Amino acid sequence: MLATESVRDNNLDVFSMLFKTTRGSSAKDLWARSELGYKAQEEEAMLAKGWTPAMPRSESFPMKMSVRAKLFEALDEQVKEEWREFRNGELYH
Repeated sequence: MLATESVRDNNLDVFSMLFKTTRGSSAKDLWARSELGYKAQEEEAMLAKGWTPAMPRSESFPMKMSVRAKLFEALDEQVKEEWREFRNGELYH
């Protein structure tokens, strides 16, 4: 009469397993973390866009992501493709 597990709980577990997604880092994020001169490039580009250290994170973070995307897109196509392959390949996973 009393079940040790609720049927509803089992359904939720199956549902969450079916629709669970994992998010990994993008190629541009992996590149930015490994590039030795990236921080200086990022700071220069952000200062040019009007960034200040006192700027709230809600304003500076989208600016930072925009700068990162532009710096990544400015790379040579071969370099970008290598980072995309690294991101999608077995080395990363």
